[in-house]
Parts: sequence; C-alpha cells; structure tokens
Amino acid sequence: MTHPEIAALYDAYGRAFDEGRPDDYVETFTPDGRFTLPDGNVVEGRDGLHRLASRAASSSARSHHFVRNLQVEVSGETATGTAHAIAVAVAGDAVELLVAGVYRDTLVRTPDGWRFATRTVTPLGPEQL
Repeated sequence: MTHPEIAALYDAYGRAFDEGRPDDYVETFTPDGRFTLPDGNVVEGRDGLHRLASRAASSSARSHHFVRNLQVEVSGETATGTAHAIAVAVAGDAVELLVAGVYRDTLVRTPDGWRFATRTVTPLGPEQL
C-alpha cells in the first residue's frame, strides 16, 4: 500500500539531492537519521547527511534518482517502506549508472510530517536486474 504523504517524502528526498539542495535534503530525515550507502558506509545525523549532499552538489556530474514500486506499511506513528531505485550521474553527454537497488526505510511521523529515521540502499546484482 502507498501513503500519499510518505510518497511525497520519497519524491522530496530525490529532488533535494539531485537539485543540489543539502538543507532541504537533510530535512527529509529525523535529526538522528541514518543512511546506509550501497558500499555499506553509514552516514549519521544532520551534519553527516549535509556533508554527503553538499559533496554531491559540488560535483560536476548531476545525479538523477528514479524511484518506483513504493510499498509502505504504516503502524501508528511509524512506518516501513521499500522501493526500487536507479540513480545515474550525468556529466555532459556521459551517463553513468551509480546504483540500481532497493531502499529499505523506517519512517517516523514528526510534527513537521513524515521523516526517514533509517534508510538503507542495497544494490542489486546483475542477476537481479
């Protein structure tokens, strides 16, 4: 099942990162939010998340996230979500696949709306594509 407010959060996350808006990107997470990258490295807290998004914003290549097949299970003030994602980097005429994977998320309803508490992206191998 999808949830409109949570679906909007997934969209806001991708747009903020891809459009180079680190402050808005950070706002998609709880203050103690944690993001596990495809390589297994973990970025924690608003400062770490801001650094991650700022580095991407300063790159000459622009990322583009495409997220589909969102499934959400809400239980009171918390939720879990999964979605398939493809992220590419575009620099001039060159397009590079950054990751094809699955987001696995825990979300929390805050006074400002739903936010990611944890987010893990697990890359898919060639046999799964």
